[in-house]
Amino acid sequence: MARDIKNIVRGTTINFSSDFYAANGARLEAGNASLRLFYRVGGVAANTTIVMDKQSNGTWFAEWQAANIDTGMVEWTVTGVGGGGSQAVTAGTINIIGNRSTP
Repeated sequence: MARDIKNIVRGTTINFSSDFYAANGARLEAGNASLRLFYRVGGVAANTTIVMDKQSNGTWFAEWQAANIDTGMVEWTVTGVGGGGSQAVTAGTINIIGNRSTP
């Protein structure tokens, strides 16, 4: 499922949380999950991968500090890997706004 987040101010800490489901709608008990982001810094393409933490309720969580990056679109993907190597993915974009006074 793609999700678009509009107009986050540069410098903001962005929280990501995800539950994973198989194609048949059954909850996928992921053994691990990661958040991958693609963005620009000083006009140069950059990316980072963050290992997500499993919460006590089974939801996966990560946070990312959107500081010192260029304004514009950030693409992100959350991937959960379950038993037998099955994967569940959600992805989207974030529009980072700010000006030179915004760190």
